[in-house]
Amino acid sequence: MFSESGQDIRLSGETGEEYEGKIYSDKNATSSLSGKAIACLSNSTLENGNWHHRMNSIYNTDNITEVLKHFSNRDDISHLILLPYESIPNHNKDHVDNLIRYHLHR
Repeated sequence: MFSESGQDIRLSGETGEEYEGKIYSDKNATSSLSGKAIACLSNSTLENGNWHHRMNSIYNTDNITEVLKHFSNRDDISHLILLPYESIPNHNKDHVDNLIRYHLHR
């Protein structure tokens, strides 16, 4: 079975803050990430070296394995983006809201 470790990606929030993580397209993907993360379910395309995302949902998770399993069962979603909290400097801000306001409410 083929598994991928994901491709590096950066997402911006409404405030312009950037979040680093991994984007997955393989429904059988595994991840080396662990701990708390922001999960983004998206239909994404890569055009001329730039990602374009049509987000379906953005939420916090404590279980990356369960998120990967959920992603594998979603035929309506092409990509999963995981943004680990360990790479986010200010844990006191509402980062999910920042991403939702930029990707879902514009």
